[in-house]
Amino acid sequence: ISILPILLSNQNRRNTEASIKYFIIQAIAATILLNAAIINTWNNGSWLINAPLNTFSSILITVALLLKLSIWPFHFWYPEVINGVSLTNGLIITTWQKIAPTIITFLIINNLNINIISICSISSIIISAWNGLNQTQTRKILSFSSINHISWIILISLYNQNTSLTMFFIYITINTAI
Repeated sequence: ISILPILLSNQNRRNTEASIKYFIIQAIAATILLNAAIINTWNNGSWLINAPLNTFSSILITVALLLKLSIWPFHFWYPEVINGVSLTNGLIITTWQKIAPTIITFLIINNLNINIISICSISSIIISAWNGLNQTQTRKILSFSSINHISWIILISLYNQNTSLTMFFIYITINTAI
């Protein structure tokens, strides 16, 4: 919720619409994540992040993290939001707001549904690259590039988390430089 005042600092209609869309999507993802944690705690009796996940909780957490990271099929909102906010707010959304879900993904990647993550990441890589080629607006190109990079980072984290973490820092550096 603390990001909302920053996003709403620029008072125009397009920025307000994009900020509210971002807030609603993130609130839905956070609600799914919280419900999955409650269901898992109910079944396992532990709030630990590395506690074993049951199948339903694993799928819910996977969906919530994919939504927070804007990976296919939950990426449709992302280009519109990045296109609607200022460049500074776009930088915050593409970097700072991706840190927490990415770290959570790294911590529990072995408990998540690997098939869903693989299929969604590969699909997101292909679709975002294809959609990025079809754009004429710079911010939309940057948003599809961001979707592509995050998808690669999550896909690589299935195999080597050190490489994925290095790639994530490079991603943040590149976006900050732009």
